Amino acid sequence: MSSDEDAHVELTMSIDCKTNYQYNYFVRDGARVYYGGIPKYVQMGDHQFVEDKVIRWWISLMLMGWYDLQVVLY
Repeated sequence: MSSDEDAHVELTMSIDCKTNYQYNYFVRDGARVYYGGIPKYVQMGDHQFVEDKVIRWWISLMLMGWYDLQVVLY
């Protein structure tokens, strides 16, 4: 096997797969799924990156806000 053949990867999928594959994640049904979990830094835009600690903080704040709303409503 030559070195050119070693570097070649071919993906075959059905037309209705509806999955967009990137180098460290894929997008299916609007959800971004990272291979091996959330990386240390996530690209949010063309030139914006955020650290995983901040993402976890945002998730905590959203959950606390949701919980507080449930307490007020019921």
